[in-house]
Amino acid sequence: MNIKLGIIQILKKDLTIENLSFGDEISVTLINFDKYNSIKIIPFFENIKKKELSILINIFNSIHVNIRLDDLLGKLHIVMLKFLIDKKTKQVLVVNDIGLTPNSINFLIQNFEKLIEGFENKSIIIYTN
Repeated sequence: MNIKLGIIQILKKDLTIENLSFGDEISVTLINFDKYNSIKIIPFFENIKKKELSILINIFNSIHVNIRLDDLLGKLHIVMLKFLIDKKTKQVLVVNDIGLTPNSINFLIQNFEKLIEGFENKSIIIYTN
């Protein structure tokens, strides 16, 4: 599968992460997978400082998105945005949809479609059924 930077793509689970080629200069971050090197949403979220969290929330508020921090989806939004902002390299975020409903995934995609244009060297892949 050809991975393009600057967009959001859906990856069906019949393709495996190990079989994808991202290129040498692209950093790949796994989120919500059961692999040892995957970012776990809640522990990562809990380590974000309050001042930084406020900045991330304000970014969503600026595009008229109200993020709830008391559920997994809201925390996932914050974690993903933090990675997109923090890393200067070409980067692909691969997010496993486990534990999220199809409506939640649609909401996530809609919100990040509003932001992804500002991150031309970044891409988001939703790993879904």
